[in-house]
Amino acid sequence: MRLIISSNCITGGLAAGIKAMIPKAQVIPIALPSIENLEKTNELTKSLQKADVWITNDRFELADGIPLKTIIKVPGFSFNAFHPDLIYAKKKSTNELTSQHYNSRIAVWAYSRGLLPRDAAKLFNYRSYQSLGYFDAWEISVKLLKGKFEHFNYSADEFNTFFNRLKRRGLFMYSTNHPYSLVLVELAKLVAKKLGVSSNVINREIVIPDSFTDTIWPVYPEIGNELAIEGNYFWRMANVEIAGIENYLEFAYYSYQVQGISPNDLIPAHNVTTKDIDSILGSQL
Repeated sequence: MRLIISSNCITGGLAAGIKAMIPKAQVIPIALPSIENLEKTNELTKSLQKADVWITNDRFELADGIPLKTIIKVPGFSFNAFHPDLIYAKKKSTNELTSQHYNSRIAVWAYSRGLLPRDAAKLFNYRSYQSLGYFDAWEISVKLLKGKFEHFNYSADEFNTFFNRLKRRGLFMYSTNHPYSLVLVELAKLVAKKLGVSSNVINREIVIPDSFTDTIWPVYPEIGNELAIEGNYFWRMANVEIAGIENYLEFAYYSYQVQGISPNDLIPAHNVTTKDIDSILGSQL
């Protein structure tokens, strides 16, 4: 059996999990190309013509007219309850994302208001997190994730089994969109079940390499306390290790300056909340 796995950054890990349960299958990870990338799209289409099964989270139209035995849809995976301060930011004048994609929402606000790192560091506290809704992120994140599973016709029992296994492990995300390998193993188990793999194989302990450890966003201690897990202020950004809030802020500010982003040119890439961050953080200055 020839299986092609196509998704975003989880493609390799998902393929490794499936291969561990179906060792005799030919499992081929091919990252899902953007619509604009015609060359990669054509390469994927040609590969699908030789495949039996396609496992993907998008661009299902590429299988039209191809005699695949089956297409298994898997939801994209994101979960921000552990890291509700993490956002994408961009240069307003060019609409380009910052080169270091991960940013602190509080840091972006502080930089855009001209605060020095030592003053901005004081905003990382329980009061800020509570007022910004960070402690309410768990229920919202679970609801959004469950909705993704329902959209691809996974039952409530399938989702609950999947998610309960994650909860028992405690922390299972390195960032909002980079899961621990155990998440990809559990997702692979759902796929294997749809492929008819026996429960004896699916329910055994499966370990695959972890590929997201080069960039780790911390669970802030105040948030960790709310979720009954350990927290810290220790960042790993592209293999650069940063200890402490002020050191992180100096790293982030320097990054913005090197990119030529002035304070009035840095904004969140998306509308991340309806709460008034100016009044929430400004009241503490």
